[in-house]
Amino acid sequence: TKDKGMKALLILSLTFSLTSCDVTAPVGNHWPGGFQSEACFDITTDMHSWSVKLKFDQPIDTLEAFTSTISDTSADKTEYTLTNKAWNGEEHVGDKLCLGFIGHATGDISPVITASLVDVTGGGSFSAAPTASTTRRTQPTQATPQGQTTASLAPGQTTTPPPTMTLPSGEGGVTSQLTISQDWGDRFEASFNFPVTEDIEGWMANITFSKPVSKMDIVVGEAYTHSDDGLHWIVVNKQDRPFYKAGDTVQMKFFGNFNGGGSAPDGVAVFYNLGIDRNFNCDCPANSATSKYNYDCVLKNSIEFYAIQRSGKLPDNNVITWRGDSAVDDHGDGGVDLSGGWYDAGDHVKFNFPMAYSTVILNWGYLEYKDAYDAAGQSDWLLD
Repeated sequence: TKDKGMKALLILSLTFSLTSCDVTAPVGNHWPGGFQSEACFDITTDMHSWSVKLKFDQPIDTLEAFTSTISDTSADKTEYTLTNKAWNGEEHVGDKLCLGFIGHATGDISPVITASLVDVTGGGSFSAAPTASTTRRTQPTQATPQGQTTASLAPGQTTTPPPTMTLPSGEGGVTSQLTISQDWGDRFEASFNFPVTEDIEGWMANITFSKPVSKMDIVVGEAYTHSDDGLHWIVVNKQDRPFYKAGDTVQMKFFGNFNGGGSAPDGVAVFYNLGIDRNFNCDCPANSATSKYNYDCVLKNSIEFYAIQRSGKLPDNNVITWRGDSAVDDHGDGGVDLSGGWYDAGDHVKFNFPMAYSTVILNWGYLEYKDAYDAAGQSDWLLD
């Protein structure tokens, strides 16, 4: 009986250890009135939704979460429950779920934080991007909260930045002046606010500062590139933040670093809707057959549809300026290269039979009516 009891106790103990998903989330930065941290879990079972409970050793007035929704708060404000957003509930074995957050409280605190992945067997392990610190900081200077993107320019940097993006021209740009909310002497918190006058499906901001900025920590966008002197930055939307409706306001909040002392820089940004390509030439070619309908234009538009739907590495003569390389690492069993082809619709799915059918019909039409493609000036584009 004693042995059976010990075995039962052992099994119960193992059960508790398997269902414990607690990790300690270190505080990467803290300053008067706030702190930032990140909790990460190794995913050991497939999930279609998730919840994480944060427990603090002292009350936290408010919490900001970048890639999750705060679904519950205890009355004493020592426990917060974070749940997935509509777009990031899927997690698979081998993934790492990381949640960054900023807390606000009275004074300069560095709380002890325990994070639990709710109702998941197998535990979790912490992988910290921030470095836990007991040193008091006057402002957040090092770590970047989950959901933000950081780009840095080292003092005196002379290396070549990433390739510059072709800036849209003509109408469509919305201008905003920089609004400074905090200035710590070499780091500042600020935002650009862009009123949305038309539906947006992807955006870009071209920023000019009055003095060099060496780093941008951005919530809703990614620092795509910058000039060597740090005066000009290009920011594009994060993959989960491309859509806005007419009447919305795009608030691009960020932290920035600058050198040289004095007050934070002034700045101006021009915001562009990348869902409308105002530079794209939609003009139809001349009707070479002088027929009732301009089939040269139909051919041109049809081929451009396939150019828009391209997947993989795009050629140097790509005329769809808002498209770039995509899904270049698609591989099958044994490392077979599956990149290229066409996406089926407005998503990122490729179907073999529709692609095979399209390829056959396009080639068949060209073989039967090569002279018509030549006359329309579309042969090179089709063969490309």
